[in-house]
Amino acid sequence: MADGGKDLRLITFKVGPETFVVGILAVRQIIPYEGSTSVPTAPSFIEGVVIVRNTVVPIIDLRSRLYPRVADSDRRPLVLITHSRAGTVGLKVDSVRSII
Repeated sequence: MADGGKDLRLITFKVGPETFVVGILAVRQIIPYEGSTSVPTAPSFIEGVVIVRNTVVPIIDLRSRLYPRVADSDRRPLVLITHSRAGTVGLKVDSVRSII
């Protein structure tokens, strides 16, 4: 940047009809969704948990949380393993678009 500031790098992903962005430094890994272990007392938008690098990661199904009435995508979903204030969380998304 001309002003000497840091470049902002984002990763774009699609959920239902919308495209969203998240800071690339928050994303640790992108993995194909291969199922999860359900958690009986979890809210309905929590798909379940998976183990990634010896860490139990809750998976949030963004499609069912944001667009419960939109039909499922034909594509195999992906999971963005992200780090947040709440800890490590997996975001189940329809597709990853690009890094900008």
